[in-house]
Amino acid sequence: MIPDRELENQIKTSVVEDTRVSSQHIEVDVRDGVITLRGTVQSHRRKLAAVEHVSLLEGRRQIVDRIVVAPVAIISDARISEDARATLEAHPDVTKEAITVSTRDGVVTLRGTVASQWERALAEDVIQDLRGVRAVRNWLTIDAGEQLEDAALSRNIQTALNLQAALREATLRVAVSGGSVVLSGYVAMCQHRELAESIAARFGFRVIHNEIVSLTE
Repeated sequence: MIPDRELENQIKTSVVEDTRVSSQHIEVDVRDGVITLRGTVQSHRRKLAAVEHVSLLEGRRQIVDRIVVAPVAIISDARISEDARATLEAHPDVTKEAITVSTRDGVVTLRGTVASQWERALAEDVIQDLRGVRAVRNWLTIDAGEQLEDAALSRNIQTALNLQAALREATLRVAVSGGSVVLSGYVAMCQHRELAESIAARFGFRVIHNEIVSLTE
């Protein structure tokens, strides 16, 4: 087994050489082969990168991860969710209509269905490095059939919203997961927010999460 001091030096050197984490404040302590990482990083991806270095080294028995994610700027949960939805929407390999996004205290939760384990991992991966994200909870399930049904229903609701004259200038997103639907985006007036929800309700949903923002509120 590699001596504690030698292992500690290997880790510190490895971290310094990685541009993803070299600028972050990370402390390394090795005792009896147990590695403890402490410090503060600016994103969840950088935290994962630091832990990755340790997991690839030989001579360790346990990793204690005490790294804290603390973004430089405070970003609201609503802003993080909006950025996450926009990121998923922009990615050609993710069926975003069947994925719902929620954020609390910087922790992003993904729910819904995907067609494969690869798509599940991809959806999480594209969210990890967004500003303000402290962690990602990936509760996506793999069910190609249900994913197609949810995506189709989401598109039907989106079409119904687009056909409404009062909402044609709005920027709206729809995501369906099982028996619930999440509405997000921006409208000109609060009445339009209520209108969008009433249209979604016509499709028989018991649970509607209306996260649409009115620009006049």
